[in-house]
Amino acid sequence: MSKIKTRDRIWSLLSLVLHSSAIRLEISLLIGLLMNLIYITENLISAIIYRSAWSASVTAYHTLFVIARAYLLGSHRREFGSSDAVLANRICQKVGASLLILDVLASFMMLYSVHHGQQISYSGIVLFGFFIYTAYSLATSMYGMYKWSNDNKPLHFAARNITFAASLMSAFNLQYSLLLSLGASRMLIRAVGAAGGVIIFLAIALLAFHLIYRSSRNIRLELESM
Repeated sequence: MSKIKTRDRIWSLLSLVLHSSAIRLEISLLIGLLMNLIYITENLISAIIYRSAWSASVTAYHTLFVIARAYLLGSHRREFGSSDAVLANRICQKVGASLLILDVLASFMMLYSVHHGQQISYSGIVLFGFFIYTAYSLATSMYGMYKWSNDNKPLHFAARNITFAASLMSAFNLQYSLLLSLGASRMLIRAVGAAGGVIIFLAIALLAFHLIYRSSRNIRLELESM
């Protein structure tokens, strides 16, 4: 009888998680923070061991992502249970603006590293770590954007955009690191790195603009309805 009760409690908790968008967001942000910290640690170690300006740049970039996720998590907890839609959308405006500024700064930082960076051959373990994080982040972010596309709560929408932006940046890091490690020519690295960088940074800029536009529109509609 006790085993049945325990099983029922477990299923009840799982059902609560699956049907509560607020709990899903908390769990998603916490897992994202943890994975970001692991990825930052790997890049920081690579920056120190290989004296890589590129890995140092990636470390700085994803550290700012951690700050953005932590801000969103803290904002969600303060806003939890609140019916102030204007406040939630203003938070999303700030997140979108921060993502846009971060993208512009990172574009200069990363393209400078591609143009002037040294030739480095990362170990198989480092590349495998980059691949695992990239595959995980792309898969979870794309699944989340598809699965919960009908969840239009402002903070949830912002969280999905941040997660997808971080996964795109990790894909760029994987591409560049593989080119370096495979011994590609400096000309090929610059050409492919620049092309990939422009595509990735434009995609992240579009995510940021969409977040800012959507939040601004929602604020205007909420104020007009008051």
